[in-house]
Parts: sequence; C-alpha cells; structure tokens
Amino acid sequence: MKKIAVAVKDTGKKVEHFGICEYFLVYNYDEDNHSIEYDNIIFSSKNHKQDSEEWEKSADSIKNCDIVICEKIGPIAKAEVEMMDIKVIEEEGAVEDILDKFILVEKNKDNIL
Repeated sequence: MKKIAVAVKDTGKKVEHFGICEYFLVYNYDEDNHSIEYDNIIFSSKNHKQDSEEWEKSADSIKNCDIVICEKIGPIAKAEVEMMDIKVIEEEGAVEDILDKFILVEKNKDNIL
C-alpha cells in the first residue's frame, strides 16, 4: 500500500502547484489490485510571507507519503522532496482524471519491455 498526496486548493478538484497548494488530498493506492481509496486531507500551514520558503512546509506536511502529484514543482523543492524518498509526478488537470491516468500507467508498466 502506498500513500499518494495530491496538491490542491479551493474546491480540491484541480491539481495545483506544489508550493502554493492549500492542502493535499491523500489516497491509499493498493499496488496488487490497482485501486485507489481516499484516506484524508493534510493541510499545509503556510504564512505567505515574501521571503519564506512555502514549499518546505508542503514537503514537511507529506513526509509520510510515498508519492506526490502536483501541477508543477520548483527544482529545489523537487530535489528535496525526492531526497525524502517521495516520488514526484507533475501533471495538470482534474484530480479524478489524473488518478485514473496514474492507475492506467501503473497497470501497464509491467507490460513495457
């Protein structure tokens, strides 16, 4: 079982940029039967001060997740998140569509080569 964090804001329907997301929707992904189930919401506490590194708060919020899906992520934030052993997937669109695509890719990766 892997935990997937999806960066969102406002209504939670569209994937957002890692550094400006308001919260993460967390899902459990069962690798054996390729199913995803909603788990919980993680709020990222940010102060939005001009000189603060907001992505650090986002990274700390998802430290117990295995994968993060976001629209975009800066190169420094991406490197730091990956050093935490969290896989970064950058995708644009609706959360539901992106999770469906994730499942499709995971199902088919065994068939490649």
